[in-house]
Amino acid sequence: MTEPRSGSNRVEVIVSGTTYDACLDPGCSEFHRENPDIPEPEFKRVGRGWRAHYGQLDTEKIDKLLYHLELHVDNFLGPDVDEFTRRQGRAIRKDYDRITAMIKTNKGN
Repeated sequence: MTEPRSGSNRVEVIVSGTTYDACLDPGCSEFHRENPDIPEPEFKRVGRGWRAHYGQLDTEKIDKLLYHLELHVDNFLGPDVDEFTRRQGRAIRKDYDRITAMIKTNKGN
């Protein structure tokens, strides 16, 4: 979902609609108010769902986003959560792992 620009410290960041709804939506999160330097994403339909496209972000902004996702993932995957919440946690973890892998790949360029 994220694609590095060759020779750049910027990465195209996309998160699933599930991740956005769970922990990035301004209705349930202070993330965008606390990080005004990170733009609001553009929303695009994909099949029956949608994705939040943040565009090209530099590593400092990506680190803020990853930190926020990491803070929330354990709450959504805890032992006492229902299946809907667990599904949200899996989506957050998947997006976190994918973005982290793309950063590592980009640093190798």
